[in-house]
Amino acid sequence: MSEIQHPNVCRLYTATKTPSNYYLVLEFCNGGDLQEFVLQKGGYLKEFVARSILKQMVFGLAAMAEKKVIHRDFKLANVLINFPTLKRVDYMNPDFDLKSYVRNVLVEGSDGVSKSVPAVPIEVKIADMGFAKKLEDDQLAQTSLGTPLNMAPEVLFHQKYDTKADVGSPGCVFYEMLTGFTPFT
Repeated sequence: MSEIQHPNVCRLYTATKTPSNYYLVLEFCNGGDLQEFVLQKGGYLKEFVARSILKQMVFGLAAMAEKKVIHRDFKLANVLINFPTLKRVDYMNPDFDLKSYVRNVLVEGSDGVSKSVPAVPIEVKIADMGFAKKLEDDQLAQTSLGTPLNMAPEVLFHQKYDTKADVGSPGCVFYEMLTGFTPFT
């Protein structure tokens, strides 16, 4: 997975194997995962924030598809967030509260309508490639892996699939960011 070099995919720097363990050195993301972030923001996000996060997720998944890599377990918990302007001294402080740090401000758009935008830029990084698979040309996968609530129907019903199987999962994640609930039960 180290061949995927994209700002919206968590970078793998190196991997080491010992007789009993694997160790991965990944890019550091100081905001934790998106699931925890959504919970800290009250269980759902404002539409503008969710759209900006979705846009970055789609760019990351497109970069993976370009390299013929399927994520196969795309969900809130497998998306990391990073705040590039947040200093180490801040987030290492035991009294630091991410919820108070990330706030929204109203900005008037070019159309004269006020929008709520994040006061702090958020970088989104797709992570946890444990179920990811690189496909060869014209190869299809068939293994049913991932979180059933976010799976593409073809994966859920044990059919063959390719990188297009990752297309539906961001929709499920977007719905969950907006409502606080998964679209399916």
